[in-house]
Amino acid sequence: MNDTQDLFLSKDILPIFDYTLNSDSHSALYKLLQNPLSSISQINDRQTILKQIILSISRGNDYYYTKIEYADSHKFLCHFPLEYLKKVDFLAYKFKKRKSNILLGEYAQLINFLSKLENDLTGNIELNEFPHKYQEDLRFVINYLHSFKLRHYISKIRKGTLGYISIQELNAIVSENRKNGDTLLFFEKLALLEAYFSIGKAIYKNNFQFATMNEYCFQLTELYHPLLSNPVKNDIVINNNIVLITGANMSGKSTLLKSIGLCVYLTHLGLAMPASAGTIPFYDNVSIQINHSDDLKNGYSHFMKEIIKLKNVVHQAHEGKRCFAIFDELFKGTNYEDALVISVKTIKGLQKFATSTFFISTHIIELRQKIAEAYVQVSPYYIDCKIVEETPAFSYVLKTGWSNLQIGQLLFNKEGLNSLLD
Repeated sequence: MNDTQDLFLSKDILPIFDYTLNSDSHSALYKLLQNPLSSISQINDRQTILKQIILSISRGNDYYYTKIEYADSHKFLCHFPLEYLKKVDFLAYKFKKRKSNILLGEYAQLINFLSKLENDLTGNIELNEFPHKYQEDLRFVINYLHSFKLRHYISKIRKGTLGYISIQELNAIVSENRKNGDTLLFFEKLALLEAYFSIGKAIYKNNFQFATMNEYCFQLTELYHPLLSNPVKNDIVINNNIVLITGANMSGKSTLLKSIGLCVYLTHLGLAMPASAGTIPFYDNVSIQINHSDDLKNGYSHFMKEIIKLKNVVHQAHEGKRCFAIFDELFKGTNYEDALVISVKTIKGLQKFATSTFFISTHIIELRQKIAEAYVQVSPYYIDCKIVEETPAFSYVLKTGWSNLQIGQLLFNKEGLNSLLD
């Protein structure tokens, strides 16, 4: 089971990709963001779908309609009372003009809306370029639209000849599509397609890039967090399954880890990521622990929550699953001596899960020596920070190696607490 609540998908990430036109496609987008795909082939298929949609967008094709158009058409097709769609008596049609005009107006509006959808979909996408399985969904959507003989009725609307006979014909089409379940299925598949259009638009506007999936190589180029207005972009290549990240407080470790976690998670959704390029292994499980907080509902402290999350990941790895996990300031919730001992034990133990990848940030300086003494191989990185006139200058640049910089005492003194407390 994936644990990604610390990425704030609903609050921070959903709005980035949300260009949906109605509540149904918004719900489809939300559902899509909650469910990573289960194989590399599924990821590649979704990437192909999105690439075709992005290609259409890049050519200036815009898929758009108003919410009221969709709402009225959806209501009519799904909920308009079927008894009103039964065969209309000709004399009743002639003499009950008001009622017939309302029905004519409903159909004229419906035909115009469906015709717009048909033109947008058939004119902007190359059906044969999509994955074979998804072609079936697209054909269903297009065939549903074709069932209304839209060109024929658009011509009648323009000529002003949409009348009694047309109502009878359209009544039969609406009734049949609803009874055999095609109407509900049409809106379900349309909502997913529109979610893809929404994602494609976001990818195109933000210039996100798709990662390549492989077995072992983990590499990200110019990665960043999309919520930052002027982000520093970093590269990372790892050669071991454990990555240790060090750096001073406020240097940007947590933001970096969120950026990496987001790239991994979006790739497992089949989406593009905030980076210029990347190669990422496929993982069965993604777990992100960045925002430390007490779980008051379950009675867990910071430390106990860390233990439980780590245990869950280790259980998954023991079952042979490929895991990706981020632990920001691991064991921050216990004392320094405890944290050092169990950090060494944890890192040494995680090393045996060679097909999994673990990112761990830490402030424990002695950890470098201890894991060397334990002959544990890790990929060390640190976020650079320099001291300029007794003030930390944060560059947010990721570099290979270790950081021994401690700025706590520096800031303590700079703020005058040494003299105040003396």
